[in-house]
Amino acid sequence: MTREILIGIIGAILLIGGIGGIIWSINNPAVPEKDDNNLLLPFAMAVIADWHLREDKPVCRLDDDWMASQKKDLEIIKEICKSYKVDQVWVLGDIFHTPTVPAQVVNLAIDGLNAISEEVAGIRMIAGNHDLPYHNVNLVDRCSYGTIKRLYNTPIEGCIFGVKANGYDFGTEKDTDSDTICIHRLVFPSADKQMAEMAGGETTEDIAKEFPKANRVFMGDYHKGYIDTVDGKTFVMPGCMNVQSGGLADYRPMVVIWDSYDDTYEKVCIDNPLAKVTTEHLVEAKERDERLEACLDIAGSSLKKEFDFPGELKAIAYNLNVEELATEMLTELNVGG
Repeated sequence: MTREILIGIIGAILLIGGIGGIIWSINNPAVPEKDDNNLLLPFAMAVIADWHLREDKPVCRLDDDWMASQKKDLEIIKEICKSYKVDQVWVLGDIFHTPTVPAQVVNLAIDGLNAISEEVAGIRMIAGNHDLPYHNVNLVDRCSYGTIKRLYNTPIEGCIFGVKANGYDFGTEKDTDSDTICIHRLVFPSADKQMAEMAGGETTEDIAKEFPKANRVFMGDYHKGYIDTVDGKTFVMPGCMNVQSGGLADYRPMVVIWDSYDDTYEKVCIDNPLAKVTTEHLVEAKERDERLEACLDIAGSSLKKEFDFPGELKAIAYNLNVEELATEMLTELNVGG
């Protein structure tokens, strides 16, 4: 065998080996190492909440086909997951508006979740207060959410992509040593303490004290999404999937994408071209309330004039010649003199 032939054979072997190595590396990608925060890198998580799927159209909506509009919302979420190469989706409660919904609404949820699952490695969820009969998780098998849970019975718990996480159905929260917590509670940003008190809710500061070991808390229930930071902890409220209240007419629903590589959180709007929101009913309600208040003022004034107890008693006492006794009675009752 000549030297040239030997060199050619060796070169061919090296070339084939190199190509084989490339093919193997493509089919067997290296598992990323964990960083100092014990996060397995990289992964992207889509956090969504408060779908409130329902058959009846909210009074603030003028959509031509309400069911089609809700379906479009779910399709947009699927496209967002595809565009951002999302690994998992976490749904943080209130998939349905009421514990029991018609079959077509359940099917809408199933079809939407199935479509989303085509783009992600998994879907995990927790139950919200609207999902549960009497807000009781022990009755989950008696509601529409229970049907969904049977199909997607993967809880938010344990080590997920290297993250120690715990998700709690409504009313089952407890303190843990988990790095990431998911809950369904009416929680306002730390700057909205007065609003929280008026609504009977909590603030992110309250949640920070309740879960002192958590670095981040994902939440559902409050429909106006936000991202807040308290004592170095991140609080994410993705808000509602679509607007069902006139008070949120100008709000743009969103999905929050959590990128573990640099621990960032991006708001991605769900811009549904089928959505039509109106506030006319709020204007009408305000005008109605103003008319009612005016009527009550007039009626109250008339009633006060007609049923002036001290004046009537004095007049009767004068006619009966017992004015002194009447004066003593009024003084005792502290209603006139």
